[in-house]
Amino acid sequence: MSSFDSRIKDCDFIIASDVQNPLVGEMGASRVFGPQKGADNNMVEMLDQNMTHWADEIEKVTGIHLHNRSGGQERLEASVEHSKPFFQQP
Repeated sequence: MSSFDSRIKDCDFIIASDVQNPLVGEMGASRVFGPQKGADNNMVEMLDQNMTHWADEIEKVTGIHLHNRSGGQERLEASVEHSKPFFQQP
């Protein structure tokens, strides 16, 4: 992440979201919103698998289970805050 702008650490973001879907699963983001964006069934399955893997990795590092959390904003806040170990430079 050498091109990551370090000023981002000092920024505040305000995010509005009306999404109530869980991250993954039958009513998850990939299955509900993927087809709206042009994803076919194979793409939706791949997206859901990748989102599950990402949530698994976040959970390993932070202990936070994002898989079935609803609400995009809550999920984003939790994932950004607790993804910091992935972006820290040595």
